[in-house]
Amino acid sequence: MVLTPSVSRFKSLADDLSAPDGTMSSSIGMAIGTAERGKTHSAKWYVQENPNASYVLFVDGSTKTQLLRDICESVAHTRPHSFGECLSVLEENCKYARKLVIIDEADKLPVRYLEIIRALNERCQLPFLLVGEEGLKTKTDRIPRLRSRIRNPIVLFDRAHAVDVAAYYHEAAGIDITPSTADRLVRHAQGGFRSIVNDSIAISKMAKASGLATITDNMLDKLCAA
Repeated sequence: MVLTPSVSRFKSLADDLSAPDGTMSSSIGMAIGTAERGKTHSAKWYVQENPNASYVLFVDGSTKTQLLRDICESVAHTRPHSFGECLSVLEENCKYARKLVIIDEADKLPVRYLEIIRALNERCQLPFLLVGEEGLKTKTDRIPRLRSRIRNPIVLFDRAHAVDVAAYYHEAAGIDITPSTADRLVRHAQGGFRSIVNDSIAISKMAKASGLATITDNMLDKLCAA
């Protein structure tokens, strides 16, 4: 994982929320940004590296009970049948250990579901990190009881820059690129992290096929023409 400024801020917030001796005051974090900024990749990476964090992908259309069952599975590795049973399991589990729950695509959560997250946070002393597009902040701002529980600072995932692309190619693909090449690649990807990853896979295949350890103008031309 390349620790860009956005990823570093995300890690710092998640570390703060998941710390066993950390405060539970304002213990709902938020990370926002438009699509292709690396939010999901960062969330999954953090959970892989930290056993005291779990990941839940909210699926639009899920019922409140389905959401609680997903949270229970991520925290306690069980899927109770009813809403009440889920609540009991979470309350009991949180008496003995703190686990950060990262909810991805949280911008799709209906307001009444966000109220449930707030209640779980308060009743079970369970920290959350909500990840989604910018509309998430607009929703939470409309709920005073939730807004007051959001931990500052809110993490904003910016578009990638040339220096981020150069660092990614070095760390992930083992290819050192020039500033001009990095600039061309970031413009082609329009600053989108997912596009940068896909481009790096295509470039790596071209380099391997040609037996070269660098990126040539011809490779870039082929990539941009595709």
